[in-house]
Amino acid sequence: MSFGCGVTAAKLAAPGAPRSKNSIPYDKACEEFGDERASVSDNLDTSRSHMNTYSFPEGCGTSGAALADWFVRKRDEYSAKRQAEGGRKLSALAPVGGAFIITPDEEEVATWDAKKREKFVEDALESLGIWMGHGEEHEPDAYAVHVDEGAMAERGLTRSDELGDCGLHIHVADRMLTEDGRYLSRETMSPGRIREMHRVFVKEMNSRGWDITEHKSAAQHKRDGDEVLPAGMSANKFKRVRKWETKKKRELQAEREGLDAEKSQLAEGQATLAEGQSQLADDREALESDREQLGLDRQALEDAQARLRADEDAHAMRVMRSHRALDRARAANAIDREGWEPPTTAKLFTPAQLAGNALALWRLVYEGDGSGLTGDWADLSRYEDESGELDVERARALLDTAMTGALGGDAKGCAVTSAEGAWWVTDVPASARDALYESDRAQAVRRYARDELEPRLLVLNERGEDVNEPQRGVEGRSDLVAQCIQKLEVDQRSLDERAAELRVRETELDERSANLDQELAEKRRELRLAKTELETTSRAVEARNADLASANAELDRANRDAASVRAAAERDAANTRADARARAYSEAKDEAAGRIEQFLGSVVGRASSIAYHVLGYMRREMNLGPAFDAAAKTCMDTLNSLSDQDVRDAQWGADPKDSNTNRIQRGVSRFFREKLNGRLDEVARESGPAGTMSSSFRPARERDGGYGDSGAA
Repeated sequence: MSFGCGVTAAKLAAPGAPRSKNSIPYDKACEEFGDERASVSDNLDTSRSHMNTYSFPEGCGTSGAALADWFVRKRDEYSAKRQAEGGRKLSALAPVGGAFIITPDEEEVATWDAKKREKFVEDALESLGIWMGHGEEHEPDAYAVHVDEGAMAERGLTRSDELGDCGLHIHVADRMLTEDGRYLSRETMSPGRIREMHRVFVKEMNSRGWDITEHKSAAQHKRDGDEVLPAGMSANKFKRVRKWETKKKRELQAEREGLDAEKSQLAEGQATLAEGQSQLADDREALESDREQLGLDRQALEDAQARLRADEDAHAMRVMRSHRALDRARAANAIDREGWEPPTTAKLFTPAQLAGNALALWRLVYEGDGSGLTGDWADLSRYEDESGELDVERARALLDTAMTGALGGDAKGCAVTSAEGAWWVTDVPASARDALYESDRAQAVRRYARDELEPRLLVLNERGEDVNEPQRGVEGRSDLVAQCIQKLEVDQRSLDERAAELRVRETELDERSANLDQELAEKRRELRLAKTELETTSRAVEARNADLASANAELDRANRDAASVRAAAERDAANTRADARARAYSEAKDEAAGRIEQFLGSVVGRASSIAYHVLGYMRREMNLGPAFDAAAKTCMDTLNSLSDQDVRDAQWGADPKDSNTNRIQRGVSRFFREKLNGRLDEVARESGPAGTMSSSFRPARERDGGYGDSGAA
């Protein structure tokens, strides 16, 4: 089975020399060639580089940099030798040799064992060497066999034996000396020579048992309908690129079909998503309604809890007041039984010692006469209850306030009024002081005054008489104390019942709160799940849209790349055809001129000989008169003289180009060549641009029927 084997050829140019499509800087080429492996290929696997083999000149080892220096040194040595022999020195930008890469198809390489690989390398080097040696086998200056580069693994061409996924291609570098020992010249690596190299390589490889596909020119590719090889790209690489493009197109087509299916699924998913979003909106609306109702229930619960706390505070206040009333009743009972002595820090101000609004207010409370009140205190409505009667308790509280202000101010003491006058308390005895006294003296004074004086006033107000002496013989509790205790017990039972009701209500509220919290947590969990599902679906939709956009962009890039490759190939092919036609036209002109010179040289020489012999014959055989004989003799002597002069000049070392015969020949040749070139240019202008002229053009004769003004000579 035949297989392809690309052979790429390029000149090893100097780094600063003008670049062309068939040249490469020798430093980069040699560094990629040698063990530096300075390759830009994505398929280079340096873990296999130790299996590469090298054959470099002595002293270079396997270093590409050393090989580049060797080529430069050899070129400079040749240049110096040429200059010493009188020739022109080579330019520092002159190429140093030729580079070749032999690359068999990887599909074929993957089927070879190690022995067959070695045979291919040996035969390929021999076949290329025959072309280099112009028919004789030539050993190249340097070559390397690389197995560490290729795309075999990517294309499923790996092997199960020790070769693994090793590729195979051969680098060859040579000075490309001509047969006469001259350095790399234009003819050595001309397009014609390169075409010959492909033919020789295929022929020699076939003779060694390798069925290699014959190399086709760009014109043959075009005639066969093949795609034109882009400039600067090897045939094998072009084949791999085309395979890759075909594979990518198939993958993109499959991906596009998959995307179409995904689009259909996406449309269904979007419809389902729309339904889900509608259901989610309904659920959200219901959730908002539940949340609003929950807020109302929570507000009601908070209001009930506030009322409960207020009731608890009121209950605690009533309990405290009941306990204080009980304490005062017990103190009043003790006063009733044992008598009473005023506190040492208390001083009584009798009504006779009072004046102003304080005295008028005392009379209002204890005598019912408010006629002496003045200013704001004169408004009697502030002392009345809802029925318009005097509210004694309210009036007494205001009286205490007024007395405190009248007797010294809130910061200095506390006033407690009674039917006997006003008691003024300024301090707390040391025995009654506590932490409250330390933090708030005024508060401590007020509490002490009420605790010490109000029990006596209670007895005084109830009996209407002062108690100075103890009531002897009174056992048990007085009626006042019994009434207070009975009232306290009734209040306590009422408070207990209220506390029980509050506890039941609090339990109900706690249960309702727990239920509402549970419902709220459940609704929040459902909302989170719905949000998560919505976000997941949205992300999936966005990801699919992004994949679709990426696939479309990739397809567009692939189409643009393919169009760019085709356009570049067409431009290169057009340029190549134009260059080939121009070169063919120039070569045709040069070839025609050379043949004219050769032909005219022969014609001039033969014409001179013929003229001499014809004149001699006419003189001998024809009687044309003395005048003709004299003229014929003069012509014959002139021809002999010219010929003898040329012989003498040649004997003295004169250049044959300067001979009389040659000057005549050049003159005639110049005349005919100018006529020929003028006619060629005229035909080229009539046929189109010079670059489009066929290389098989044959010059036509002049319109006057000959090759110039001299007729058919």
